[in-house]
Amino acid sequence: MDFTQLFRGISRKMLSDFQYITSQIPHMGDRGSNREEVIKTFLKKHLPGKYDIGSGQAISADGQISKQLDCVIYAKATCPLWYNESTQIFPAESVCAVTEIKSTLDKSVLEMCVENIRSVRKLPKLGGSRPLASGISVGGSNPLTLGSVFAYSSSVSLDTLRDNLNILNKDLPPTERISLVCILDKGILLNMNVAENRVILLPEANTTMVSIKTEQDSLLLFFLLLSSYLNQIEVIPPDLIKYAATFMNNFRWETRPV
Repeated sequence: MDFTQLFRGISRKMLSDFQYITSQIPHMGDRGSNREEVIKTFLKKHLPGKYDIGSGQAISADGQISKQLDCVIYAKATCPLWYNESTQIFPAESVCAVTEIKSTLDKSVLEMCVENIRSVRKLPKLGGSRPLASGISVGGSNPLTLGSVFAYSSSVSLDTLRDNLNILNKDLPPTERISLVCILDKGILLNMNVAENRVILLPEANTTMVSIKTEQDSLLLFFLLLSSYLNQIEVIPPDLIKYAATFMNNFRWETRPV
């Protein structure tokens, strides 16, 4: 089976589903939810089994909380979920990647995506130890959250979006920037060290956004880059005692001699 042709077929089906949703569902909220489910269902089916997909907000042990996120890719073996029927809350340490899912991308929508992704990428993550085998563990820090955008189309050119994003990035530290943008029918924006001709998935001070007109192969490249990052990282479980300590500080402590 031709791998490229397989993904081209999936991409055509996504665009067809998107067009059907747009034409048949008049309510904008319902339309948005269905639009998101198309790509979330694809990711849930094809990403490595150690990950799961949700939506909601991420929270750090010191009480900071992100904006609402369309698609959260989290380490399901280490992630307790706190939620009601409409919103899930994820400990920052277990959030590996987020994807903002949009119908049509333009400068104003891109600005909103930048702010949403910045809100989760800047959350502090606790380090700790991760078990390797019985009685053996390894210590370290948790990987940074990769931030991406997936859009079915755009009302401006790929190059214009690239230039807009590079301008927006000037005011942000690299650790808070978007890593990857996919416009399904046009192409990809990704970070590169241009001097070394090297793709860098996590933005650095010497990287810049470049545009690649991949057109019908956009989904394939987006999936390969996202999967590459997720396959490389290992998550250290969140220390929920420290989350509890933040919560308990809201109360008055009392004790008495025994």
